[in-house]
Amino acid sequence: MLKNNQYRKNVYVTLSFLLIFWVCFPVQSQSTPSPLVEVKRKLGDHTPGIVGAIDQQNPGSFPSFSPLIRGLGKTRQDIKLPDYTTKKIEDITVEDHLFSVLEHKNGSLISKYYLSKNVITGYILHDFLPVTYQPNEAFLLQIKSFPKGCGEYLSSRTLPPTQKFDCYKQEHNNYVEEYIFEIVMEPHYVERILIVDAFYPKVLEQHAKTEVNRILDVVLSK
Repeated sequence: MLKNNQYRKNVYVTLSFLLIFWVCFPVQSQSTPSPLVEVKRKLGDHTPGIVGAIDQQNPGSFPSFSPLIRGLGKTRQDIKLPDYTTKKIEDITVEDHLFSVLEHKNGSLISKYYLSKNVITGYILHDFLPVTYQPNEAFLLQIKSFPKGCGEYLSSRTLPPTQKFDCYKQEHNNYVEEYIFEIVMEPHYVERILIVDAFYPKVLEQHAKTEVNRILDVVLSK
C-alpha cells in the first residue's frame, strides 16, 4: 500500500511539473509560415488551337503561364526547372540567423531562394506572368487587398510615360509577402504583368529590398 501511495505521489508531482512547464514555456511551431496568396501560374485556355490568339468575346481565355516554383519547406532539388541553372552564391548571417542564398537563373530572369539548414524558408521570384486578361482571378483580388505603395523602390527613379508599377506588401508571422506588377501602356493596349512574387523572413528585409531593386533595374532597362 505504501509503495502504491508513493507511486501515485510521484506521478502527481511529475504531471504537475509538466503542466507548469507547458503553461510557462509553450512549445513554438518550427514550421515555415505560408504566404496568404497562392499564385495561379497557369491562366486561360492552354489548348493548342488558341495559343497566341485573343478571343475578343472571352479575353480571359488568353493563355498565360509561369514555370516558377516557390518551394517553401523543400530543398534545392525540388525547384529544378528546364532551362534554369541553380547555384549557391553566398551565405549571409542576419541577427544570428544563417541563410544560404541560391540563384535560380534563366537569362535575365534571376530569382533568389533563402535556405536555412538546407530547407527553403523564403524566396524572391523574378516572374513574368501576364495577367491582363484575368483581372478577376481570386489570387489577384487577394493581392489587391494588401497595403499598396512603391515609394521605397520608385521614389528616386524616373519612369517613362508608358510604364508604371503597382506594389503590394503585407507583413505577417515575422515574414514579408510582396508582389509587384509592371503596367505597360501602349496606344492600343495596356498590359499588366506580375514580375515579383516574394515571401521572406522579416530579418532579411534589407537584403530583399536590394534584390527587388535589382529586378526593377532589369525590367526598366528592357
